[in-house]
Amino acid sequence: MHIIISVTIVSIFLMICVLCILTYLNKSLLVHNCETFHKIFLFYMDLSYDTIWKDQIVGFTSNGVLPPKDHLETSSRNFGKYAIELMGTRIENLLIFYFGSRQALWINIMAYFQSRIDNEELQEHAKKMQSGDLDA
Repeated sequence: MHIIISVTIVSIFLMICVLCILTYLNKSLLVHNCETFHKIFLFYMDLSYDTIWKDQIVGFTSNGVLPPKDHLETSSRNFGKYAIELMGTRIENLLIFYFGSRQALWINIMAYFQSRIDNEELQEHAKKMQSGDLDA
């Protein structure tokens, strides 16, 4: 009876040790590969943005205006879906691990899209100011 209890206690202790080591290794993997994860993320964001920009937004900007807000929201969702589709399940899971959750990954994807759109607005505004079409 004492042997069974001892074996059980030792087994539980070993499982806890293994879980602690795996947790440490996962955190270590994040710390040591943070830059790589970020580069992977940016690669797929740039690829997706270029496609969505050309397919859904460039027609509006060639006239010097940005698309209506509802069109931008639809393009934003399409961008996110396309980015996830492009990266595939393995890379998606890697980035979920990197960001901590699927929701955090999605928030970062949407933030990337909005940041790029805002950057395009600033560039367009600067062009108008240089050409004299817009008062400072």
